[in-house]
Amino acid sequence: MSDTKVNEIVETVEEEEAQVAATIVEDEDYEDDDEDSTEENYTAAEVAQANVASGILGLFTVADVKKSDGTTTNPLVSAKTKVIEAINNQIALAEEFVSTGSIAQQTKQRRQQVANGDYALVDVAYTPRPWFFTYDNKMFLNIRYGSRPIVVANGKAAIVVGSKDNLIATLQLVAEAVETGELDTAIMQARKRIRRNK
Repeated sequence: MSDTKVNEIVETVEEEEAQVAATIVEDEDYEDDDEDSTEENYTAAEVAQANVASGILGLFTVADVKKSDGTTTNPLVSAKTKVIEAINNQIALAEEFVSTGSIAQQTKQRRQQVANGDYALVDVAYTPRPWFFTYDNKMFLNIRYGSRPIVVANGKAAIVVGSKDNLIATLQLVAEAVETGELDTAIMQARKRIRRNK
């Protein structure tokens, strides 16, 4: 847009503001005899601001749209992804347990204060918490969202695995059930309980 065109638009807006201001001054001399009148008196600046869309901004088309970073905001998709990742970790633990009969300690990095007072990432040993357990000579399995067991069916959260030889296949089937949406409602209920307790 050329400078000449911009100047013409600005002059037009200034003329409109001057006309609005003159009208307001004239209206101040008028007394309304109706006591029930609810009309408000506005300053020239307030009226000019209200009518700004008829000036330069009136040349634009506006829309109520926000910029998106392209990431998903679907809480169900996020929750299911978290559960499937955890199941894959449990499958790795189950493979170790089936072959050795135990679960070895692992290491993960945590930010801790070191001797000189600074903070650094330090390897810390920990024992992973398996979702599977033995009770009355049978193996059972909980599916968890965070630390919360997910109700699988009929208000119950423990899956009967039986023998440890069935453990890996059971976890794989549960992962498939999560992917196909069979546990969507149960996952979202567990998610809500965790968020409510935060």
